[in-house]
Amino acid sequence: ELRKFALYNLQDSVITAKLFYHIWQNITELTKVVQESLFDVSRSSYSQLVEDHIIHNLKHYNEIAESRPMRDETEERRRRQKYAGAFVKEPQPGLYENVSVFDFRSFYPNVIVSFNISSPTIRLKKEKDAFETPEFEFENKKHKFYFVKEKGFIPQILNNLLEKRKEVKAELKKKHSPELSARDYALKTLANATYGYFGFFGARYYSRESAAGIAAICRYYIHKT
Repeated sequence: ELRKFALYNLQDSVITAKLFYHIWQNITELTKVVQESLFDVSRSSYSQLVEDHIIHNLKHYNEIAESRPMRDETEERRRRQKYAGAFVKEPQPGLYENVSVFDFRSFYPNVIVSFNISSPTIRLKKEKDAFETPEFEFENKKHKFYFVKEKGFIPQILNNLLEKRKEVKAELKKKHSPELSARDYALKTLANATYGYFGFFGARYYSRESAAGIAAICRYYIHKT
């Protein structure tokens, strides 16, 4: 049966190679943005990619990296209650006419930037001129969270990603390029993963309150729309 066994494994190798050729440009562009090796980027979680990107940009903001959380701390974070996430409107089945579709590009990342949301900028009590979330239920109580207006380094790092993506989108309109498409994917992936990073139990810049606040603001604007 050795020939069958070899052919079976050869097919697995062919499929793996095809998959690699399909995604290698995306991973390559991620390595350029995140500034980590191809080996690490191809094996990292999205939260780790966000954190690596933040750490490599700290020097521009005169910041020192936070320490990694210890095991006891991550376990305690794991046990914390879940918070309300996104609102998804249930569709009414049927035939619709004159339908228009609107998409708010990078909705969650733009909320983070606009409201200056991050662990260093959050305040649990109201401060003068601070951004504030709508009131929402958090850990069985009604809460509002506040974010100072002095620009935080994480929202600024994220804003740089969004601005770079605008530039890439403009270039893509002029000419199609697999490299530019992959760069757009890398920037979009990293920006969209920032919201989840705040709620990730292993994050250096963990802030469950920030993550819950982002979701609350997004729910508010979706309902308002």
